[in-house]
Amino acid sequence: PQLKIIFKTKRNYVYVSQELRSQLINLVIVEKKTVKQSARDLAINYSTAKFIIRQHIAQVSEGKKKDAKQVVLNVA
Repeated sequence: PQLKIIFKTKRNYVYVSQELRSQLINLVIVEKKTVKQSARDLAINYSTAKFIIRQHIAQVSEGKKKDAKQVVLNVA
């Protein structure tokens, strides 16, 4: 039997501008729209929109952790 060699093509990534990221975060977090609906409204891929929101939430929670550590350090 002859083996088939499959080559994967390199992915082309679409970069979402900072302005679009901010609009997406505003729609989802402030206006309480769903990620899916917000992604459709802004013409962003749904999985990209999910990633942006998850990244934002992680950054916010990381900031809270840093702030909490800072308060502990200032008190001590």
